[in-house]
Amino acid sequence: MQHNSVYYKWVPQWLKLPLLILALFPHLMLLSILHSNSAFTASFMDVDPDDIQYLLILMYGTFVVTLLVLQRFMAYFSVKYYILLMSSISVIILYVLSVTNDYHIVLVIRFLEGIFGLLEGAIFLPLIIAELKTVHAKVIAYLFMYTIMLTGGTVTTSLLKSSIQDYDFQHMILMIAYFHIFVLIIGIALFNKNRFFPKKPLYQLDITSWFLLWTCLQAGAYAIIYGKRLMWFESHIIILCLFIFLISGGLFILKQRNSKRPIFHFEVFHSKNVIAGMVLFFCFLSDPFGFE
Repeated sequence: MQHNSVYYKWVPQWLKLPLLILALFPHLMLLSILHSNSAFTASFMDVDPDDIQYLLILMYGTFVVTLLVLQRFMAYFSVKYYILLMSSISVIILYVLSVTNDYHIVLVIRFLEGIFGLLEGAIFLPLIIAELKTVHAKVIAYLFMYTIMLTGGTVTTSLLKSSIQDYDFQHMILMIAYFHIFVLIIGIALFNKNRFFPKKPLYQLDITSWFLLWTCLQAGAYAIIYGKRLMWFESHIIILCLFIFLISGGLFILKQRNSKRPIFHFEVFHSKNVIAGMVLFFCFLSDPFGFE
């Protein structure tokens, strides 16, 4: 099946790539919401900046583990229904976020954003790659995506500057929701009901492994963020988090080693490029444990 068969016949070739890039941007805006201006967010919700940092890690941790099951979700739906479903859920999540400043509710919303924020935008990357008629299409597409991710905080703040200065937090969130409504319009106008990927069932999802890895990441992140404030191993909470981190991480590794359809392949660590990337990542981290 030709990739372009997912589009209506009236859609001109020159219009597809610009609209796909525009549709990807609202998804990337979610990566910077609530931390592009952390002092403003902490003041609005009357919480500590460490709590804002944990909100960030909560979303990114959920984002990472959802990457492992992403392909099966994209293959289950047709492109049109996938975009409509995921974008609609993102709009609902943003609306709920706009009417609450309760930190505990925001925690739940941040978790959901980690799942549906990724699922919403991820479909556009393979569509963009298919439209780039070059052998370097993947490199170009991922370079573009990571560039926006790294500059997302600045760009998002610039776009929402008037909302931040002249209105309130709720208005800023609603402005982001309007961008996602634009994605809904693109999904309705451009795509037909044909599939981009062969259909795969959802019942084969390894939810247990997904939950174990998510628990491992969240427990470790909590210990790192709040460790200094709670005096590290003098705190029973930090000790409990590290215990959960080790147990859930160990169970995840064991389950993946014995699974017929693992969601994570440990053979990637045989790659020198992966090891070099991990080393560079930790080198570029700025004082992650809060030591002076």
